[in-house]
Amino acid sequence: MKRVTTTLAMTALMTACSPSPPDAAFTPASGADRDAHGCIASAGYSWSPLRGQCIQIFEVGLAFAPYDEKMNPTLQAFVVMPEPGPATALKAELHLPGKDAPMALEAVPVPEGETRPTVLENKAEGVTIEYERDDYLLYIKGQLAFYRHGQDNTLLDALLAKR
Repeated sequence: MKRVTTTLAMTALMTACSPSPPDAAFTPASGADRDAHGCIASAGYSWSPLRGQCIQIFEVGLAFAPYDEKMNPTLQAFVVMPEPGPATALKAELHLPGKDAPMALEAVPVPEGETRPTVLENKAEGVTIEYERDDYLLYIKGQLAFYRHGQDNTLLDALLAKR
């Protein structure tokens, strides 16, 4: 009996001192994943070429919900406007789910009397944001993909007013 107890104790001690196998699910601590611009992705930061700084798009961007009800509602698109100021450019950037880099958007001149104007676009990528009543509709290659409805659209509205 004494021999069994001693064997069990030795096995327990040896197991406790053995290095554990590497964990495949290990994730680095927050801050250990800075990108080329110094943005910390694990803290929700990404680079904004428009603003020239690291931003949290969910804090500064205008969220657009998926139009397709089958799409995961947490996969939102975000439009980041320039910092407000007297010399604010008529530009914005679009952050789409699943894309690594934001897409540049340009303001579009709106003809007087237009009832459904295109406000922002990227012709090369086939992306437009149109305004209809209180809604902003985001089209990708002619398909309605995201929308923004009945929310604080102060920055987008200010863009419309500047033109």
